[in-house]
Amino acid sequence: MYFFFFFFFFLYIYFVFLFFIFFYFSSSSAYYYYYFFFFFFFFFLHFFFYFYLFIYFFILFLLLLLLFFFFFIYEVLFLGIHTCIALNCFLFIGFFLLFCLLFSFLC
Repeated sequence: MYFFFFFFFFLYIYFVFLFFIFFYFSSSSAYYYYYFFFFFFFFFLHFFFYFYLFIYFFILFLLLLLLFFFFFIYEVLFLGIHTCIALNCFLFIGFFLLFCLLFSFLC
């Protein structure tokens, strides 16, 4: 039952690691969202080869993405672009772990 939670958790840690590598070597901090979403979307396309699971996770991913953009707009407007990097990472990791835990109980 907890296989999905640990599976997604370690894969997510791997992609967060890739995200920080690309963010560190990028010339501008404005592009870190593009790297993050590219690798995260590739994660979904590569590992969910069953069609119904792909549709299910893609809808949840879009909802999570909408929430992520809400926090991004809030932080840019009220906190500034430089302070939103770490806060968004912690928020997204927390929401993703909550999502993985919920899915592990559903299986």
